[in-house]
Amino acid sequence: MKRIVSRPAFFYVYSWLLPAIAHFYKKQSALLFLIVLAPFSSLFGQEISIKNIELDGDHVFISYSLIDSTLGRKYTVNLFSSKDNFATPLRKINSDIGIEIQPGINKKIDWNAKEEFGHDFEGKVAFEIRSKIYIPFLALKEFDFKKLKRGNAYEITWSGGRPQNILNFDLCRGEKCVASFSNIANMGHYTLVIPMHVKPGDGYQFKISDTKNKDELIHSGTFSIVRKAPLLLKVMPVVMLGVAGYFVWGNPTDPHKNDIDPFPTVH
Repeated sequence: MKRIVSRPAFFYVYSWLLPAIAHFYKKQSALLFLIVLAPFSSLFGQEISIKNIELDGDHVFISYSLIDSTLGRKYTVNLFSSKDNFATPLRKINSDIGIEIQPGINKKIDWNAKEEFGHDFEGKVAFEIRSKIYIPFLALKEFDFKKLKRGNAYEITWSGGRPQNILNFDLCRGEKCVASFSNIANMGHYTLVIPMHVKPGDGYQFKISDTKNKDELIHSGTFSIVRKAPLLLKVMPVVMLGVAGYFVWGNPTDPHKNDIDPFPTVH
């Protein structure tokens, strides 16, 4: 009887090796690519392929398609280089990269080569794009805030993750983070106070990540930051004080100027 050995199918990991050799020239500030393009297909209905690579100044634009026959799934996409033997993702990069990337045929990566490696770098670089199905490492519970007030305390609750997770809560507006709550133990709840220096406005959200694994990252829903007291209530006491001062101290040289003349006496 033959012994059958089953092996786990890590179907959520897909990578596409891009054998693009880049030459950095100090004087010409150019990159030359030798590109071999081929789609990667899986048995589970996913396909990722490089469509085009363009050079524009210090920026490298990589166009790719990510196809998935299963609706609703999102991906984590990262770009690696041979400079560190594909150990860590490139950081000076934006567009369709990172977590919660939706499948599509017109995806683009924008990488700033000079910011990443320095203006004096020259040599050969190979790139590798890796993608995997995005699975949130924890889930926020009852986070239905539409407005948060500066100076107020809020309890954030969540579930999931591992006991050893140490978390960072970053309050961000777009790509700019304006406040951080660091080194939070994964106890499932945390009370934070919105700092007074945060500007009121819309489009804020929390980015919650593991301190040691940047791929473990989730976003909260978006909300507004508002003042603890409306601006009108702050201004009104000053205005009232000014009016009172006018009646009390106005025109002190003629104390009888504002006296009302009596009605004439009818005889």
